[in-house]
Amino acid sequence: MERSAGQPIKIRIAQTVVVSAIFLVLIGTAVLLAFFFGEIMGDTNDEQTTITQYLPPDVIRQQRDLRLPLYLVPKHYDIVLQPNLDRYNATFQGTVKIVISVVFDTAKICLHAKNLAISGVAVALNKSYSLVEIFMQKSYFDTSRQFFVVELKKSVKKGDEVILTISFNGNIGTIHKGLYLIGYKDSRGNLRRVLTTQLQPADARGIFPCFDEPNLKATFRVTLVRPANSISLSNTEVLETLPLNSLTMMADVYETTPPLSTHLLVFAVCDFPVRRITSASGVTIQVWARRDRLNEARYALGVAEKLITFFENIFQTPFPSRKFDFLIVPGGSGFKVAGGASWGIVVVPENILLCQDCLADYTAKYQIHNFVAQELVRQWFGGLVTFVWWNDVWLTEGFVAYFGQLGAHQMEPVGSVDDAIIARQMTPALVEDSLQPSHPIRPRIGNPDELQELFDEKCYSKASSLVRMIQHFLGNTVFLNGVKTFLQRHSYSNVNDNDLWRALAETATSKTFREVKALETWISKTGYPVIDLIQNSSRKIVKATQKRFLIFTQEEQNKDRKYHEKHTSTKLSHPWKVPITLTTQKEKNWQTSYFYWLDKETDYFHNETFACNSWFVGNVLMQGFVRVNYDQANWNRLIVQLAARADIVPPRVRAQLIHDAFWLSRAGVLTQTLSLQLSRYLVNETHHLPWIIALRLFEDMYALLAESTSYEHFKEYLVQLLSPVYYNLGWLESSATNATQRFLRALIMGAACKFGLPDCVLKAQQLYLVEMTSLKTHNQIADDFQQLVYCTGIEAGGDAEWGFALRRFNGSTKAMERHRLLAALACTKNASILLKLLEESVSSPTISAVEMQLAISSVAKNPVGKTFTLSFVTNNWKRVNAKLSGSSYITRRLITDVTDCLSSEKELKQVVKRKSLNIIFIEFYSFTVFITFMNGSGIFK
Repeated sequence: MERSAGQPIKIRIAQTVVVSAIFLVLIGTAVLLAFFFGEIMGDTNDEQTTITQYLPPDVIRQQRDLRLPLYLVPKHYDIVLQPNLDRYNATFQGTVKIVISVVFDTAKICLHAKNLAISGVAVALNKSYSLVEIFMQKSYFDTSRQFFVVELKKSVKKGDEVILTISFNGNIGTIHKGLYLIGYKDSRGNLRRVLTTQLQPADARGIFPCFDEPNLKATFRVTLVRPANSISLSNTEVLETLPLNSLTMMADVYETTPPLSTHLLVFAVCDFPVRRITSASGVTIQVWARRDRLNEARYALGVAEKLITFFENIFQTPFPSRKFDFLIVPGGSGFKVAGGASWGIVVVPENILLCQDCLADYTAKYQIHNFVAQELVRQWFGGLVTFVWWNDVWLTEGFVAYFGQLGAHQMEPVGSVDDAIIARQMTPALVEDSLQPSHPIRPRIGNPDELQELFDEKCYSKASSLVRMIQHFLGNTVFLNGVKTFLQRHSYSNVNDNDLWRALAETATSKTFREVKALETWISKTGYPVIDLIQNSSRKIVKATQKRFLIFTQEEQNKDRKYHEKHTSTKLSHPWKVPITLTTQKEKNWQTSYFYWLDKETDYFHNETFACNSWFVGNVLMQGFVRVNYDQANWNRLIVQLAARADIVPPRVRAQLIHDAFWLSRAGVLTQTLSLQLSRYLVNETHHLPWIIALRLFEDMYALLAESTSYEHFKEYLVQLLSPVYYNLGWLESSATNATQRFLRALIMGAACKFGLPDCVLKAQQLYLVEMTSLKTHNQIADDFQQLVYCTGIEAGGDAEWGFALRRFNGSTKAMERHRLLAALACTKNASILLKLLEESVSSPTISAVEMQLAISSVAKNPVGKTFTLSFVTNNWKRVNAKLSGSSYITRRLITDVTDCLSSEKELKQVVKRKSLNIIFIEFYSFTVFITFMNGSGIFK
């Protein structure tokens, strides 16, 4: 049989004490003795691992500090792990031998362990290649800090080398955290299981006692014991396989890893076959999946081959590992994010990476491109170079998200990389970071349980946006040279943000270290600023003022009329260091615009091209993570320019003006009429980026206004905006259509049908009817149009239309198709059918947790379903939460989606305070506002 290869949620391991004799029987006496004497594991690395012992200044060491003391540093681990995959009592047992360097004299060995039963501990001093036993005083658990402490009768001294050996056992979980099992049925209906791991951020300690902090890197020699009819996977290649007992069990001994953090380890056992390919530089790329779906991984394998070469050229640094495995596991439920931190191997759910007809499905292709790119980048940022402590995880995730978009663009360009980051990462992060409460992307961590909360929108999207801001500030060549220096200088060591600033400053000859490090305020400060720019054209200057941008709840606004003013004009004790770019109507220099430092609350900038009655633009091409507000006269000039000749203004700037204007209106800074007036130019817009931004805003407004008197007027307005571009694109796709045009067509058609453009609705219904009456059992509708056609057909139809889509959903094995059909099933206006869908999504074993979340969220966005979705989730929370398996990521998404569309006082009393923002929105976009705006706009004349 060919050989085979994790993600989070909650694992509970009973502390059942099992004597070491049982372990000896299970693992085999020969293997265990060989382990203790180093015969299987080999010699440890003689070179001490270099550890950068940083203590981040903003990590407060309290009496109950969660950090390990710094007097011991691990050099090497030998791990033997044997899972017992009994169907009703899945357990594991193992032994770990740790070679430890003593940094300061101590009589106490302190490391991490949680939910483990310890059955044996031995301590020895490595003296001139002989072991001298050290006698223990006692050992115990410090449960609140997840420590295991061994107290010695005699202190070990600085410079000593200690060998700590621990035997342990525990239970295997079924949720995506630590060591867990995934159950599934094969094509014959037989129950199969995959054993794998998810150790980020702090779950290695739940599998074996270890120094479970990212800065405590060491080498690892892993032995995995498995049934003879299965395979195992880990971070490196198998060095040798040893038979055990009656040849029913085998021990796979893996090559020693380079210095790694514990959260990067992966242990897996399965019976999957493999498909492999070799990159131009000799990296072996392998995909492991169940046999009947392995062919669907061919596209991802080819993408990985191309992108390894691409990133090796970008980083000018070889791929860190000689091999890279994709272990593709059934389902997708419970995964916090697909992939996760690991080195040399990644565990990914099938719905992310498998694709039957990838070339015809833009969405599936993009998902594969982006995922593969991110996991490959993670081998450099996260594996090769690892942050010192979790509050600097942005150094991994920000670069992973940024270069992930670069890799996806390399595979299939849609617009520019900047367009993708703005649409997918920057604008969502700007919205999220304008709400209270919030936190900086480098927060303080108080206890181990808080580590999981780091992985939110700021960790990924805001961090990626800031990396892009740094790239524009330095210039691409300087930025990439700085990245190369950063990676090469700190290979297999740990870093904090100062190491990044230093590497970038060394390559930026036109920028000092102080200027580069000034960008640190964006990492350490909560939120971001809105920059008010007021022009004095007679003096050719602009006054720039910065203050934090916030959206306030109704409760906060009602406290005091001066509340809003007070909290948006409070002096900043530490202003952001904002690199501001400006260009004027006369100059229109979009690429080399004027640059200024706004490093205090208010400053004045001079520009000879400022002129009376002409517009100017700040934060050119949306390079900085800020919002920009102008005086009323400049907004009016920009509105006139867009209406007359929008093509003079780049698409990125047009998107920026839309996004800033609408959110400034929602914050009460601008009038709602101004943002609507600006959007009128969209009747002539043909670029995808402004439409992405505008439609995202319009869809939110559409959902919130569903029960207001403005609803029909708003729909009429949107249909008028969409009609020109809709009829220009049409439904027929020519052979010359590129990916960008395909994306725009799908975007516009989806919006036109959603908002009720008659021709779109009619054509979608006709296509759906043809599909229903076709004798073919597979989908005939183009992938780009599937969801809009099914949704429109179901919305206008009845039981027959809904039942047809349900049968298609139940018969589909394509993850992307199932997601589209599930979202479409929620388009019906029949409340009883929607309730049936909610119930089925929770109770059906064939619907995964991810699909359940999609179904519930889709029903919540339906004006008919939003009235009872919250009640359903509340009344059935135990069942919903059980299916979520404790996934904090999916749970957050579900709760956000269920509550985002609520807009009445009664509905909002049931949810968190921040949702009262929706009531403010309804009041802003009142009936009177729409009637006044529409009568005066000329758009309906």
